[in-house]
Amino acid sequence: MKGRVIFVLAFAIYFVSIFGGFVQDDVRVVSGDPEMGKVSALVSTLIRPYYYLDGNESSVYRPVTSFSFYLNALISGKGAWGFRLGNVLIYAWVCWLVYRVMEELENSKRRK
Repeated sequence: MKGRVIFVLAFAIYFVSIFGGFVQDDVRVVSGDPEMGKVSALVSTLIRPYYYLDGNESSVYRPVTSFSFYLNALISGKGAWGFRLGNVLIYAWVCWLVYRVMEELENSKRRK
């Protein structure tokens, strides 16, 4: 029961952020990428630089971030709400997971 409460609280705290737009380089990385979210672009998403700036490649390589952006765009389109909802759900899940790990550690101490 406590785990559910933690998940709901974590979700509720950041729920308002779902309605915001993209910030900083998200506009360039997500909205400005015509290949973002296309099924045919999966491989290129994983091997190319993080973004292009004024026709020049960035030297940054972030395959996990790029892949998560790709999945978000594939699932919910390029609107910021889908990306934000995904992040809030991941955050709430991580909060729940930390609670469960701490609970297991506490229970294992009691068993000894």
